[in-house]
Order: sequence, then C-alpha cells, then structure tokens
Amino acid sequence: MHLRKRLMRGIIFLMLIVLVMVLSMGCQKGDSVQKETISQEEYEKLPEDQQDSELDKALAEARRVAKEGIKVENGATVVGMPSDSSIPGYIETQPEFSTEELERIFGTIFSYLENKGVNTKLNGTIHGCYDPRMNKLYEDDDKGVAKDYENKDIFVAEYETKEEGIYQYLIVVRNQSGSWKVLHDGTSYKE
Repeated sequence: MHLRKRLMRGIIFLMLIVLVMVLSMGCQKGDSVQKETISQEEYEKLPEDQQDSELDKALAEARRVAKEGIKVENGATVVGMPSDSSIPGYIETQPEFSTEELERIFGTIFSYLENKGVNTKLNGTIHGCYDPRMNKLYEDDDKGVAKDYENKDIFVAEYETKEEGIYQYLIVVRNQSGSWKVLHDGTSYKE
C-alpha cells in the first residue's frame, strides 16, 4: 500500500511538471503546434465553423504530442511536451495554482478517473485543459455548472475517454473547506 501511495505521488508530480510546462509554454507567442495551423490574427478572421476546424487540428496535434510524450526509458520516466501550446483562441486568464494545490487537484482527478475505470498510470492524456472553448469558462459571466464558484476555485482538465481521440472535460472545484471535488464530467461547462 505504501509503495502504491509513493507511485501515485510520483505520477502526480510528473503530471504537475507536464501541466506547468504546458501552461508556461501556452503564454509564449510563437509558431503554432502544427505548421499548417494559422496565426491567431488569421484565426480570428475566419467564420466560426472554420475556426472550430482549425482549432480541432491544433488540439489534435497538441494532444498527440502530450500522449506520446510520457515514456519510460532505462527505468526513468521521460516527459515530452508539445513544442508549442499557442493554440488558436488560447485563454490566458486561467488561475495559477501552487505545486501543492496542483497535487491535491490531480489527486482528486486521478481518484475520480480510476473509480471510473480510466487507467491513470503514465497516461499523457490527463492534463490541464487545452481547449479554449472550455477554458472560456474563466472569462464567461455564465459559468454554467460552475456558477457558484469563483475562478480561483475552478480547475478545468481534460482526458481521453476509452474511445481513442475522444476527450471529455472535468470541472474540478474547491469547496469552502479547501478540498477539491469533480463537479462535472462532460463536453461543455454549459450542460
């Protein structure tokens, strides 16, 4: 039992490193994840359906890189990240959390997903949400299912379902007691 707990803490720590790298890279301006992806300015000029198509391409590439980025080589865990997280429509108003808080958040996420039957060990598909359509929750006056919470008490994550390439989103919230819980598991915060 003690070994399992240490292994879970190690996995949570690795996922925190991945998350911090993703969030810090997402704030940088530069080339997009995929060379075929257009600039933010060009993206904003597109009709909404074409914006969704371009965004889906960028998300697929970022998720592919994240998924393939966690490997065990010579007994050591190696974490690879998308070369750039400047996904069209990226939301920069997400709250920042301490390492300790992120450990609690991801502990809650992993427990929830394990109870749901999702393998969380070395799973590069479980991370902070890349999709700006979901992260818009932080800027929206109508926070949907999270309407009773402030941004500082909301964390949006994503994971790949048992069906490859299909992602669900978790809205994890902090209660008044300071503990975290999964409030919502779905494809939109307005459900």
